[in-house]
Amino acid sequence: MKNNLNYIDAVLENEQLHNDPRLVLMGYSQGVSIATRYLKHYSKEVKALILHSGSIPNELNPTDGSIFKEKAKRIIHISGTRDEYVTAQLIQNENEKIEKLFGTKCELHRPDIKHEVATDLLIEISKTL
Repeated sequence: MKNNLNYIDAVLENEQLHNDPRLVLMGYSQGVSIATRYLKHYSKEVKALILHSGSIPNELNPTDGSIFKEKAKRIIHISGTRDEYVTAQLIQNENEKIEKLFGTKCELHRPDIKHEVATDLLIEISKTL
């Protein structure tokens, strides 16, 4: 994980985005765990944290949630209602993590899609950032 965090830091530095307040972190599928862990590591604020069709890491706790709420102006969670990788138990677990970490600050979107990127929804969200 440390290598992943260092790599993202290097990309942001190389692209001169490391301190850019317009930065949006988005994780899709397995990238949700990287995006959340990166925001925990990142020392600046971001415009938004978008978590799309993936699981929030189990090790994150309410203290981490407080960090997320301070650093991210918006927290957005997207999960398709027909996602073939989602079970009732997974939905319950994710809802508990969302409540524990983000409370009411998290914007929930439940498009009628399978395990795919909700491009139309992301375009609409981008217009509001």
